[in-house]
Amino acid sequence: MIAIRGAASAENSVQSIRENTMSMLNALLTKNNIAPSDIVSLVFSLTKDLTALNPATVARTQCGFAETALFCVQEAVTDGAPDGIIRVLAFAESNRKPVNVYLGKTAQLKHQFESFVKM
Repeated sequence: MIAIRGAASAENSVQSIRENTMSMLNALLTKNNIAPSDIVSLVFSLTKDLTALNPATVARTQCGFAETALFCVQEAVTDGAPDGIIRVLAFAESNRKPVNVYLGKTAQLKHQFESFVKM
C-alpha cells in the first residue's frame, strides 16, 4: 500500500471546487498509473474559505469513487497559510513509488514541504 498526496487551488464556488477536485484526482490516477478501484480511501481537507462544495461528494458522484471510503475535514488554520486549497491523501494498493500531484498555485506547497523535510 502507498500514500499519495495531492493538492489543487480553487475559488469558493461549486464549479471551481468541482473542476479542481476532478483535475486533481484524474492527475493523481494518471501519474500513478492506478484506477479508482486501486484506491482504498481518500482523505480530503479544505481551507476554511472553501465552503461551496465538499470534494468527497465530487469524488463519490463524478470520479468513480462510489464504493471508496471518503472523508473530508477543514484544514488546520495556521499563520501565513494560503487560502483556496483542496488537499487529498490517497491510500492505494500499489507497489510503485508514489507520485504526488500539485496543481495550480499549490506547486509552492511542494517546495515548502521539501524545504521543511531538509531541515
